[in-house]
Amino acid sequence: MSGAESWAARWRSLVVDRDHQRGTDQRDGDPKRDPWTTRADRFAAYSQQVDPADPFWRRIQAALRPTDTVLDVGAGAGRYAAPLAQRAKTVIAVEPSPAMRQHLAARLADAPNVQVVGAAWPTDDLPIADLTICAHVVYGVREIAPFLRALDQHTRRLCLIAIRVDQPPGLEPLSKALFGAARVPQPALLDLYGALLELGIAADVQIFPATGSFRFADQEGAVAHYRDRLRLPPASAQADQLRELVLAQLIQDADGQWRWPGPVPRTAIVSWSKDAPE
Repeated sequence: MSGAESWAARWRSLVVDRDHQRGTDQRDGDPKRDPWTTRADRFAAYSQQVDPADPFWRRIQAALRPTDTVLDVGAGAGRYAAPLAQRAKTVIAVEPSPAMRQHLAARLADAPNVQVVGAAWPTDDLPIADLTICAHVVYGVREIAPFLRALDQHTRRLCLIAIRVDQPPGLEPLSKALFGAARVPQPALLDLYGALLELGIAADVQIFPATGSFRFADQEGAVAHYRDRLRLPPASAQADQLRELVLAQLIQDADGQWRWPGPVPRTAIVSWSKDAPE
């Protein structure tokens, strides 16, 4: 980052440059160009159950009180909102993607204490929450400062954000092989921490190995994941080339799951309290 560039400006440049590299202006929160349209079914199937060992879920449970109102910004298909509905007084699940929201609404149809809000964040007229969570949502947010400021303003006690520390495995070499160009990195932990500091928020950070997000039950699931991430049409010469490249690289762990070789990627939990320490 240059000396004159703010963290918010750096963040904006990363997101804009990545969108330009993809050749698309698809962004979360735009119903006419919903980037989840082709991926929502797979993501919903993957996120039906929250892993009990998921560090983010364990952190949520440690902080949660039965009387809490929880705000889940970017609730997706309900990975956290669904189990929270059984533990919190009220859950407000904000999800801008129409494709994702179909899964979310169906999953929470029998939960009277859940309000599903179909809007991009920030959004007005929502109550203040005791606990606010935002899990792996910020990567496509162009204007990160108002996004974070609104999280802070809508939180009474504790705000928790999950974000990657490292770039997703496999995308850089695949991008070079398919497009002949380095992949623009997505915003990650360092960028988020800097953006928060610019808002006067000195957050706490915990770092853990990522659980499950880059491991696949079968090889074709891995191929579909990388095809979606690189925005390749399923029936295309580049998609065929991608499949060959991915299958040549995948390794199988002892539990039968498939993944890109190399170090296990890491996830960070970024948090800040609004009152006295618990």
